[in-house]
Amino acid sequence: FILFDEFIIISLLSLSQDMYLSFNRLYFWLVISNFFLLIGQAFKAVIDGLQKNYISSIHLLIYNAIYWMLIIVGAIFGADLNDIGFLIFISSLVWFAMTLVTTLYLYGYFICFDSFNSFKASLIKQLSFGSKIFAGSSIFVLFEPLSKILISQFVGIVYVGYYDIALKLKGQVASLF
Repeated sequence: FILFDEFIIISLLSLSQDMYLSFNRLYFWLVISNFFLLIGQAFKAVIDGLQKNYISSIHLLIYNAIYWMLIIVGAIFGADLNDIGFLIFISSLVWFAMTLVTTLYLYGYFICFDSFNSFKASLIKQLSFGSKIFAGSSIFVLFEPLSKILISQFVGIVYVGYYDIALKLKGQVASLF
C-alpha cells in the first residue's frame, strides 16, 4: 500500500522477512495517522494565529491522553502490532477532528479562490515579502563562512583560527546572559 514500505522496514530498520508482515501493517497505520497529523497542523496554525494557543494545548493534551490510554489498554489486552497501529490512527483521527471542528467554529469556512485576480495579487504579495525574508536569513546563515573566506584571503589562514575562537568565546559569553 505504502511506497517504499519494504525498503524502510527491511533495509533501514533491519528487520527480518518474518517480521515484515507484522510491521508492514503497523507502518501502514503510522503513515496514515501521520498524514492526518500533518494536515491538521494547518488547522492548528489557524487556531494559533487567532491567538487561541490554549485551545491547541488542550487538543494536544487530549490527543496524548487518548494515545497513551489506547496503547496501554491495547497492550493489556494483548493487541498485536496491527491493532496498536489502528489505535494510534484512532487517536490521530480524534485530534484531527477536534482541530478541524474548532477551526471551522472559530474562523469559519475557507474560501480558497474567490477569483483569479485576488489569488494572483495575494501570490505576488506573499512572494515579494517571502523573498525578502529568505534573502535576509540566507545572508545571516552565510555570514560566518563568507567572513572566514574573506579573512583567509586578505589577512591569512592563521587568523581564521583566531576568528573561530573569538566566535566560540562570544557564543559562550552570550549564553550566560
